[in-house]
Amino acid sequence: MRDSSIDGTSFPIGRCERCGKSVLTYVALASDGAERRFCTHCDAPLDGEPEWVSAEELESLGYYFGSRPPVAGGCGCGAGGGCSRKN
Repeated sequence: MRDSSIDGTSFPIGRCERCGKSVLTYVALASDGAERRFCTHCDAPLDGEPEWVSAEELESLGYYFGSRPPVAGGCGCGAGGGCSRKN
């Protein structure tokens, strides 16, 4: 469950070509000493300006806040396991 104080915050995302998706970004110094944005997953430098999104939008991309959401059984049915065919 997300802390309500996070709802008023925005987060920078950008397109990472190496990862093939929109990712959360961070700022660091590039080899030339200039500030650049990088992918939080693979550390690749990202081009262009970031898009600023809400916590809800960030969660829709697969990120989460607080405790990890519960995981279903693994067979895709959401029944918590034990959904294989029984004879």
